[in-house]
Amino acid sequence: MIWIIGLIPILWYVIKNHEFPESISSLVYMMGGTLWTLWIWTLTGLTMPKLLNVLPEEWKFIGFIGLGCLGFVGAMPLIPDEKNTLHNVLGIATGIFTQVAVLILWPSLLWCWIIFLVLGWRKPVFVSEMICWVTLVSCL
Repeated sequence: MIWIIGLIPILWYVIKNHEFPESISSLVYMMGGTLWTLWIWTLTGLTMPKLLNVLPEEWKFIGFIGLGCLGFVGAMPLIPDEKNTLHNVLGIATGIFTQVAVLILWPSLLWCWIIFLVLGWRKPVFVSEMICWVTLVSCL
């Protein structure tokens, strides 16, 4: 279910534009701020309980912080005066904390970052966001 909800807007973008987006956040221009926010919050809401359920007790805070940051990234279109600084910091924190969760749950998935070395130069933000998402959801 999380896979389907996560991929629909990306596939929609690729079919419409015949290319991958620069980043997941750039989908906000196609979807509109409110729909994009609801999409990110839905993904966060569906993923958080599953992640907290599988993480060891002493590491649950890692999942909470990582997906909490994602929820705040989703709220950024609702703050029109934000200059993307907070958006970028929260996005980076989401990536770091989710990959720490992957390291705890299934360390060998971090080999997926080799894809970044091969394809990342074309769309580095999008490729890194997708690696973070795919490895995290694969752990669940």
